[in-house]
Amino acid sequence: MYITITKKDKFFTSPGLKRILGARFRPYLKSIKLGLPTACEDLLWNLGNLCIIRILNTIDERAAGIYSMVFTVEILFVVVIGAIGSGTLTLSGEATGAKDMKLYRSVIKTSVRWSFLVAAFALIFVSIFPLLTLSLFTTDKEVIEMSVIYIILVAANLFEKSGNIIIGNGIRGYGDTKWMFFTQALGTVGVVGLAFLCVFVFKLGMLGVFIAVLCDEAIRAVINFIRLLRIKF
Repeated sequence: MYITITKKDKFFTSPGLKRILGARFRPYLKSIKLGLPTACEDLLWNLGNLCIIRILNTIDERAAGIYSMVFTVEILFVVVIGAIGSGTLTLSGEATGAKDMKLYRSVIKTSVRWSFLVAAFALIFVSIFPLLTLSLFTTDKEVIEMSVIYIILVAANLFEKSGNIIIGNGIRGYGDTKWMFFTQALGTVGVVGLAFLCVFVFKLGMLGVFIAVLCDEAIRAVINFIRLLRIKF
């Protein structure tokens, strides 16, 4: 805005300060209303992750380190799935604007197939080369051996996570960002609560945290899929 006001003579499309101040505020409110739930959704996810790390630290520092390492491996594949999800958001939004339900469904189905291929590749690769994968992040043999089961569990969980990423972006493309915020709020409370019970009540240790994370992804994937099926133009 500073450049637009001070250098307006160099930009023939410059609206000028008067027109900027006189612009209608309602379109901005609509953008805020649409984007705020998504921002809060990301905030809740990060808060939930911090709570899980805190729970793991009560077990021991090694548990928190293994959790962070395993999910760092997962992120390598989630980045690819997230890119597919971004494309889903754009294309499903265009289909929503055109009120083309056939295109909308086709975009999401195609994205789910591609993301599942990525998840399948990740699961196969990690299952065949778990030690090689983990050795990229640590040389501690004991930590690597302890982490093998968890990295395979997380790789298997990529199918549920893929569903949440792709279907979630499809729902956002439809314009229902409040729904995704709602399910993330339930998921954050649920995963932290279940992790607490598994660790401190059922005494499952680090395994209990991973069980809580897997349950959270699976339940939200089912809920979001049901919501997707109810979308109609």
